[in-house]
Amino acid sequence: MDIAEVLSGRLSFVGLAELLQFLGGAAATGNIRIFAENGAEGTIFMKNGEVLDARLEEKNGEDAFHDLFTWQEGRFLFVPGEGSGPRRIHRNLTGLLLDALRQMDELQASQREKGPELLREPCLKGPAIEYSDVVDEEFHRDGSVVVRQGRFGSWLWVILEGQVRLHKEVGGRSVPLFCLGKGAYIGSAASFVMMNRPRSASVQVVGEALLGVLDAQRLAREFTTFSTVLQDLVLGVDRQLTQLGETLALLRISSGLPAKTPASYQKIRVPEDHLSATFFSAGGGRILLAWQKEDAFLELASFPEGSVFAYPMQKKASDGNGLIFLGEEGSFLEPLEKGDAGMLWDRLSPTFRKMLGFSLSSIQTTLALIQEAIDVKGRKNDTDEESC
Repeated sequence: MDIAEVLSGRLSFVGLAELLQFLGGAAATGNIRIFAENGAEGTIFMKNGEVLDARLEEKNGEDAFHDLFTWQEGRFLFVPGEGSGPRRIHRNLTGLLLDALRQMDELQASQREKGPELLREPCLKGPAIEYSDVVDEEFHRDGSVVVRQGRFGSWLWVILEGQVRLHKEVGGRSVPLFCLGKGAYIGSAASFVMMNRPRSASVQVVGEALLGVLDAQRLAREFTTFSTVLQDLVLGVDRQLTQLGETLALLRISSGLPAKTPASYQKIRVPEDHLSATFFSAGGGRILLAWQKEDAFLELASFPEGSVFAYPMQKKASDGNGLIFLGEEGSFLEPLEKGDAGMLWDRLSPTFRKMLGFSLSSIQTTLALIQEAIDVKGRKNDTDEESC
C-alpha cells in the first residue's frame, strides 16, 4: 500500500473524537495507529464505521479505548483494510464516544483545582475549521450568553477555542442538553434562511471561548443555488435536530416516561436494501420517529409528508425496546439513493458540508442521550414498582 494514500496527522490538530466521527460517517474499515510522544503505541480497529476493538500494551477493548482517548499529543495513522482479531467492543460509535468524553471530563475535573466550571455533559466537537468563511472573531467570557432561545438573529459562529453549553427552555426551566467544543457550529441554516424563525435553544459560554463569525450572507446566497431536494434536506435535518432537542429536554424534567400508543399509526418496516441510506423522505403521509418500550411508544420527532430527514443509526427495536418508525395508513419511507445523496453532497461548499455533517453528528448524540434518559427512567420506574 502506498503510504501517501493513508490518513495521518497530529492529535493536537485533529482530536481522536473528530477523527472517529469522520471515519464513522464514511463507514470506513481499517486500523488507526496512534503514537505518543513517549514512544507508546496503540491501535483502534474499525469496520464499516464502527469500533471493533482497541489495543494498548496489555489492555484491550474499552479499557484500552478510554486510555487512548485521553491522549492529547502524538500522531495518528489510519491504514484502510480489514480489521484483525475478535470483536471486544460492541457499543455503537456514538455511545462509545459519549462515554469516553464523559470519563475524560470527569478526569479533567478531578485534576482541576481552580478556574471556571468544567462541563460534565458530553462535549461534541466539530470537524477541522474552515477558516475561509470566518470573517471576524469574538472573545466571550465565562457565563456570557451567545444565543438566547426565542430571540431572532441570523448570526452563525464556529467555536475556535473553548466550550459552550446548549440549553433548552422548557416549562419555565432551563434544561442543559450537552456541550459544544472546538469546531462545533452555533446556529444553523435556518438562522439565515428563515429570518422569521426564532432561535430554538440558548447557548452559554463555560470558561472562556473564542468564536469565529461566519459569512452568513455568502452561505445564504449559496443556499439559494441549491436544488429543492437539497434545500429540503438541509432544513429537514435542522428541524429534526430541533425536535429531538425538545424531546431530550422534556425527558430530563419529566418524572416518568410520557409514552402512549398512537391509535391511528402503524409500524413501518424499513426494507433491508434501504438500511444503508443516510437520508429518507416521508411518503404517503406523516411519519413519526418513536421509541418503543414494550407496547407503548414515545414520539421523538415528526416528519410531514414530503419532508427529508436523516436515518438514525441507533439501536432499532428488536426485543420490544428501541427506535421504530410509525406512519399513517399508506405512508412509507423513501430513501434518497446513495448516488443522488453523493451528488448533492458534492455540490456543497466545504463550510456547508461541514455544517451539515456536524448536524448529523448532533442528531446521533442527541438520540444517544435520549436513549440514556429513557434507560435511566425505565430503571427508576422498575425500582419504584418493586418497592410498592
